Amino acid sequence: MEIRNFIEKYYDLRVNEDSKGMKVLFVPKGEGVLEENVVWFERAKRGWSRKPIPTRNNFVIVDAHLTPLLEFMHSYFSLNQDNYPEVRRTLVEMSIEVIDNHFKGE
Repeated sequence: MEIRNFIEKYYDLRVNEDSKGMKVLFVPKGEGVLEENVVWFERAKRGWSRKPIPTRNNFVIVDAHLTPLLEFMHSYFSLNQDNYPEVRRTLVEMSIEVIDNHFKGE
């Protein structure tokens, strides 16, 4: 199962910034067929970036609404509990990459 390719085929990933933090939007490429999905990031507390393990950015994931995306993926892949760790890891990695690229100016 190639989750990343599936998401890139059907969704554009965009970054929006507001007063509460950053949002990564999974915007469907098809008009009116699918709903937007969102992963919310907030700026990390000052001490969190001073831990011994260096962080790549100063934002942490605080919430997500990915139900429409997961339901859409389930119709293609018949997802079950065994697939959850891979799906979750892929969505988190993609969201973090988009935030990192946004701050790099890519």
